[in-house]
Amino acid sequence: MSKELKFGTKEWSDISINILKGDCPNKCVVCYARANNKRYKAYDGELVLTNTFTNKIKKYADKVCMYPTTHDIFPEHLDKHIDFLTRSLELGNRFLIVTKGLSIPIISMGNALLKYQEQIEFRISIPNIPTKSVSMMEPNAPQVAERCTTLNELEKLGYNVSVSCEPTFATEIKYIEAFINMVRVFTINGDIWFGFINNAIARAKLNKQYDGDGKEAIDFIIKHQTPEFAVEIYNKYKDYDNIKFKESIMKHIKSE
Repeated sequence: MSKELKFGTKEWSDISINILKGDCPNKCVVCYARANNKRYKAYDGELVLTNTFTNKIKKYADKVCMYPTTHDIFPEHLDKHIDFLTRSLELGNRFLIVTKGLSIPIISMGNALLKYQEQIEFRISIPNIPTKSVSMMEPNAPQVAERCTTLNELEKLGYNVSVSCEPTFATEIKYIEAFINMVRVFTINGDIWFGFINNAIARAKLNKQYDGDGKEAIDFIIKHQTPEFAVEIYNKYKDYDNIKFKESIMKHIKSE
């Protein structure tokens, strides 16, 4: 594309906010945040509160705040998340809440924040891979069925919802099509974002998970997620209003 593409969280939001630091318990093989903790020798223990939680809440005008960006949302921190979000939403801030959709804490959060639902969008991260592969690539994260249920329940509550299939582990267009058909059962209006796997080998190595079946899966995905595959996906779905593409796909698309 001729125009400069945004990358990472900037594709979705203006501000990134976390009230916790440490390694996410989901232990996803290609997690960028855990890899960065190792690369930059940052704190990589269990999740703990940071000063962001206790400091004065900032007002971000019309900017979109992505929350959280370096870990998922778990029951043991739910009260802190709801506390922080309530205080921030009261100032008029807008949030894109991104999570793998563990049902109990996320649906509880949705009920607790109903007063502010016009300021919130929930984006559920759902992989388009078989159950066995989900357990391998995202060892402690919820299975696909639970994430879809969470997506559906949030939409029933009246929230704007969307889906992140990034990274997608698809290696053929038929898997993209099957994923879209599955997700549409659970959300009527939500956008579906696709992006290729990024820096997978380097991240998996830093996370000490580039071995065995994980190595085999990563190598297979990288081999098949070619520029030609990116163009194929884009051309098939570019005219669908609710199908969106991240930089990892769009960098292979020429200006039209």
